[in-house]
Amino acid sequence: KPDVDGAFKFVGGERTPWEGDITEVTSPIIDDSTGKRALIGRVAALQESDAVEAVEAAAKAWDKGQGTWPQMSLAARIAAIRRFIDCLKPSRERIVNALMWEICKNSTDAAAEYDRTMKFSEAVIDALEGSDATEAFGDWTTVSGIRGRVRRGPVGVTM
Repeated sequence: KPDVDGAFKFVGGERTPWEGDITEVTSPIIDDSTGKRALIGRVAALQESDAVEAVEAAAKAWDKGQGTWPQMSLAARIAAIRRFIDCLKPSRERIVNALMWEICKNSTDAAAEYDRTMKFSEAVIDALEGSDATEAFGDWTTVSGIRGRVRRGPVGVTM
């Protein structure tokens, strides 16, 4: 049975311990010893002020398009996402196990969901790399009679 500890806050690139209320995450699977849904983890019960803090940190990092991430080349952003994906790979079994308990998937289906997600992430990166390699300044296109280049890049703070 998983024991996922999400009782922390991650804002502005900083992971801090959570001192407030927590929400227990339970499985639809009933624990025979308690007769209740099995406890599989805890998450911080964040409040509106925490959400505002996160959005403000994101806006500060964006810095009207002048922050580190939006100023990175597409190749550098792709490299960062690839590093993140590489960090997830050793946790495959833990993630698959958590999926099994959280949404009652069997191990084959949970593993397939994880693998599909990883393959999709790689496919998106490969497509972006291909578009960047063939047309670094964007592809020419015409929309409503206006011809221009379409470039891929960060567009702002989203939540």
